[in-house]
Amino acid sequence: MDLVEGIAIDEPPVFVPWNATGEDLERLLWPHVQQLGPSHWTARVLVFGGLACELGFHYRGTDGELSEIEFFRHPYLDRSPTFEDFARFFEATLGRRIVKRPVIDEGPSCRALIPRP
Repeated sequence: MDLVEGIAIDEPPVFVPWNATGEDLERLLWPHVQQLGPSHWTARVLVFGGLACELGFHYRGTDGELSEIEFFRHPYLDRSPTFEDFARFFEATLGRRIVKRPVIDEGPSCRALIPRP
């Protein structure tokens, strides 16, 4: 998978481009999407050939551009097995090794960053 243009979602079957607006998300992912704030939406999906998760779409910058897609699950009981499960799917799909880095300012959590070109 190439994340240069956006992210392909298996279920619902849709492609979300990086230039998608909040209105685009609502149109593409309805009824799976929920707006949590003026610059944050979430959707329960399947991606990468079977990874069940929620995606958080975060908009930032002066133009409100899509800048981050967050992968997570509820409830947040034990994040380490979830991270390891995600890492297996990311590595198999993207062909890159995922590095686990602690996130200090958000409590016990981990982050894997794949920079947008």
